[in-house]
Amino acid sequence: MVRLFSDGWADVELSVNLTKAEAFTVLPLMGDPEALLAVDEDMSPLNYSLEHGSILIATMGSQRVTVFYQTPSLTAKSGGVWNVTVSPNVASWIAITLPNGPQS
Repeated sequence: MVRLFSDGWADVELSVNLTKAEAFTVLPLMGDPEALLAVDEDMSPLNYSLEHGSILIATMGSQRVTVFYQTPSLTAKSGGVWNVTVSPNVASWIAITLPNGPQS
């Protein structure tokens, strides 16, 4: 999910279901992440490293991994028009939530 804000920042949430046999998982990141957090299904933090636009997460036997981060790099403003660019490197669907109200 990508939630856009009127200042051009975006909150990004990526989730994946896993089998207990997986020791690591790799997820592609959209944009340049800031304030990144990777957690398991109990919201316990997981160790990770960033590599070439992806996040490598030590899953520790988790059944579900979720990554949260913020980024200003998914949006650009030209005149009074905002553009958003998301391009995940995997086949998936993306929900985009736009900000409410008049935009500056």
